[in-house]
Amino acid sequence: MTAVQRLGRDSSIIAWRNLLNLRRTPGSVIAALVQPVMFVLLLAYVFGGSLGGAEYRTFLMGGIFAQAVT
Repeated sequence: MTAVQRLGRDSSIIAWRNLLNLRRTPGSVIAALVQPVMFVLLLAYVFGGSLGGAEYRTFLMGGIFAQAVT
């Protein structure tokens, strides 16, 4: 088995275990869906008008998306 095949197998095993864990804890799924929306609303309201010349939501959405994925 090559290193790439082992990496793929190990990654799929970890992903499967995480999916099983999410099924047992539905609260974490809800939190993972609600938290990015709350951050977007809160930060857009608080810091929305502070940047001059640039659209703050452009930067905000990219940052929140990166945070939610990781």
